[in-house]
Amino acid sequence: MFVFWSTVALTLSLGHGAVYAFTDFAERNSAWDLLLPVTAVRVLSGAVTLLDGVMVIIFYSLGWFLVASVRFAVEQWRVVRQGVTSFELDHHIKVSCRLSP
Repeated sequence: MFVFWSTVALTLSLGHGAVYAFTDFAERNSAWDLLLPVTAVRVLSGAVTLLDGVMVIIFYSLGWFLVASVRFAVEQWRVVRQGVTSFELDHHIKVSCRLSP
């Protein structure tokens, strides 16, 4: 359940971040500043504020956490459909009685 709500929260956060990036962030910076390495160099040179650099880092972190939570959820759904635990699946343990047809 935690993974489901984390995925929902991350999706909403990324949605709000994208709206912010295309409205407020785009007024002060170029589209190239949404690329993390470009933003890092421009923050160090003083062309982009530290706040905007941190926001880009947070935006990328939210994206990677969303990918990780979706992959984890898909893996858990796959294991549940097979009727075993992830430990049994990883260690190739044969379950003799699953109490399900």
